[in-house]
Amino acid sequence: SLMLLLENRRTELYALTEWAMDTAFAMNYPLLQTCHLIFLARAKIDERRGGEAAIHLREALAIALPDRVYLPFAEHGEALLPLLEQMHMSSEYTGMEELTAFCVRYAKGMKTVRTLLDKGSSILTPREKEVAVLARERLSLQEIASKLSISVNTAKTLLKNVYRKLGVNSKAQLKNMDF
Repeated sequence: SLMLLLENRRTELYALTEWAMDTAFAMNYPLLQTCHLIFLARAKIDERRGGEAAIHLREALAIALPDRVYLPFAEHGEALLPLLEQMHMSSEYTGMEELTAFCVRYAKGMKTVRTLLDKGSSILTPREKEVAVLARERLSLQEIASKLSISVNTAKTLLKNVYRKLGVNSKAQLKNMDF
């Protein structure tokens, strides 16, 4: 179900709904029920059908809130949060304040993680990147050292680090790599 949602294959998601929900209820799997209802709510939000999304979300809340199951909501918090906050204001359910606060914290944490990952998208240090670019152009260690105003030994050490981190053994292998 999640893959269908992420791939915007909503028709297939809706077709799977009856079977998935019947199975989840028959086997008494409240987490599966909750997740599937959240997927449906998310799909309806993506289709700009807020009323239908609210129905699915209310069903999911009725199952999850008594046991304080918040993570499935938080994982889709960016899409669900406006609707959850709207429901929180109407005070339909006990625990909504705690749930919405958790979703907000989760979203902030995920934003921080994404930012850190974006900053550290390369495994090479800035200096190693410089050496790698010059090595990719087939410059010798002496030429690299001269261009970067470093010793030949430092250039050699940096190039070894580049090879190790990228899993290559030669300048030729750097040719098609993006650092």
